[in-house]
This record gives sequence, structure tokens and C-alpha cells, in this order.
Amino acid sequence: MNDTAAVKTLKFFVTTARTVNTDNKLKEYRALCDNANYPCTWIITHDLSVELLMDLKNTPYYLAHGYLEDLALQIPPSARVVKSANWKKLLRVVGLSLEEASALAYRLMAQF
Repeated sequence: MNDTAAVKTLKFFVTTARTVNTDNKLKEYRALCDNANYPCTWIITHDLSVELLMDLKNTPYYLAHGYLEDLALQIPPSARVVKSANWKKLLRVVGLSLEEASALAYRLMAQF
């Protein structure tokens, strides 16, 4: 199975690590995404909340401002889209439950 097929099959990765460098499996997943030039999505479970990240850095894709506004209307009221300095290539949604994050990850990755 090539890298793109592997990433498409996996869809997203769930971790408790706050940074990529503290989870070797997450590092492997990120490398797989980078090699495939495919979006990389992972869910981080914290003690009190869950956040979803989608990294588009090694892809030709980027996030448009209107897309983020539309997404903000589709997520639960308890969640919010965090707009960082590199928001065009990194989507971050905080305040989700694990089920909400999983459903959102499937929906996001179905677009690719």
C-alpha cells in the first residue's frame, strides 16, 4: 500500500500527546502524510477537552477565510475554530467531545 492509500484508509489519528514530538506513532503518521502530500488530521484528547488539528502544509490546499466562517457555524456551540498565524495551512478546532471531533475529522477528510 502506498503512502496516499495508507493515509486515506487511516483518515485521522487520536493521541493524548500535546506535541507531535512526544508521540512516535503520531510522528510516523505525520511523516506518512508528508510523503503522500496529503492532509494530516489528528485529534488530541486532553483532561477536560478535545481538539482537532488538520495540517495542510505539504499539500497544494489551503483554507479560505469563508471556509472557516462556514465551519464555525457547523460545529457545536461549545467548540470554536482557533485562527493562528498559519491559519491557511493549519485548522484547529477546540472544545469538542471525542465523538464530535471524530465526526468532524471524517467529514473534513472526506473532501480529499
